[in-house]
Amino acid sequence: MTTNAAYGYQTFGASANPDQGGSSLLPHYDSPEDYMWGTSVQRQIGRNWVITAEYEGDRGIHLLMPVSGWSLNNVPLSDYHLGSKMLDDVPNPFYGQSQTFASQPTVQLYQLLGLSPQYTQVSPGQASWGKSFSNYADFQIQTTTNHGLTFLGSYAIRKTLTDTGGKDIQHNGTSNIGILQNPHNLMEGYGLALYEKPQTVKLTYSYDLPFGRGRQFLGTPSGFSGHLLDAVVGGWGFAGVTIWDPKGTPVLAPTVDGGVTAPGAAIRWSLADSNYLKNNKNYSQQVYVNGAFIYPSATGIFQRQAFVRTPDYSLGNMPFVYPNVRNPGDFRTDATLLKTYPLGSNTSRYLETRIEATNVFNHPIYGTINNDPDSPTFGGVNGKSGSRIMQLGLRFFSRNDRGRAAQGRPFSSLGGSCVSFFDCLHPVRCAYMDCQCIGAKHRDFEN
Repeated sequence: MTTNAAYGYQTFGASANPDQGGSSLLPHYDSPEDYMWGTSVQRQIGRNWVITAEYEGDRGIHLLMPVSGWSLNNVPLSDYHLGSKMLDDVPNPFYGQSQTFASQPTVQLYQLLGLSPQYTQVSPGQASWGKSFSNYADFQIQTTTNHGLTFLGSYAIRKTLTDTGGKDIQHNGTSNIGILQNPHNLMEGYGLALYEKPQTVKLTYSYDLPFGRGRQFLGTPSGFSGHLLDAVVGGWGFAGVTIWDPKGTPVLAPTVDGGVTAPGAAIRWSLADSNYLKNNKNYSQQVYVNGAFIYPSATGIFQRQAFVRTPDYSLGNMPFVYPNVRNPGDFRTDATLLKTYPLGSNTSRYLETRIEATNVFNHPIYGTINNDPDSPTFGGVNGKSGSRIMQLGLRFFSRNDRGRAAQGRPFSSLGGSCVSFFDCLHPVRCAYMDCQCIGAKHRDFEN
């Protein structure tokens, strides 16, 4: 191509997306920025306990986000009143002037209503238009080597407002999942982070019972009865992790199935009554499987009569996400019960047996809430899963000449890399909170 006319003929009508081909209308990318601030207060209680209160704020601007659902050719909100007329065929002003439109004497009206009607679509694909604002608070209490007890308890509160799906461009934001009624206005999708749970209680703990050889009681057993008692009650310990999320992730407002509106836009349901929740929100009683509630008395958590189908080519009065409805939370405890058997007169060589279990209390993991008012299970919880998994293990421990523990490999393992306390070589004697599983350096009290 050597002339502007030839360039225009080649590019007019193409998909003007610099990220995926077509004519290159290069967008302006700003560097993502994060501004963080925080404070922390810590106090020691007695000799072995420490409490900590922390706050952190985070403001992100120019965050990278996928915006393939946004286009300069989205129909302006002021033209929605045209209704179905925007789908009428009208003369094509670009007929014969471009490669794409050369054989199209007519086009649908909506094609000419956008800001760049000579293109079928104009979208950067991705852009640094995202932003976020977060507040976090965390309260901790901890102790280590306190009469055999190692404990860390934390309660975290968080709230994030954003229009992105995360720091990674691969995480879809609200502008790219078909929920905006006015795709031109990306701020319509700015609100509660769809991935965030507002509260978390986490307990990590390990405890060596004070009975048995080398411990506070029965530390030096003698005679047949002493060794028998030591074999029965000595050497016991346990370790565990308990995580409780009282509430789950936010629930999206429903879009109208079969609703007709401007191309690329959505229609959300409307609320005729602000009292759209029932008093009883017992999720365990609202589970459905294969399109039917498990319990005949279940009717979902929503008041169906409060939801009104929004007419075509108009806007629902609901925000894109419920401000006060969350999917079910989670509760989980993973634990180990173990016992050591010294070999010989000292504790340098011993066998360790253990029983390990994930989800010890067999607590169910509930699915998400059905947000479709047209569904017979509207407001129900989509199934449940979760099971208790147990295993038995045997390990041999011995000290080498240099005084470090030469530890045998277990006959079985619940994981490869250190992703849970099961993978620590010795979770009771290990400084469990400081293990790689929690994010810091692993260390062993025996060394």
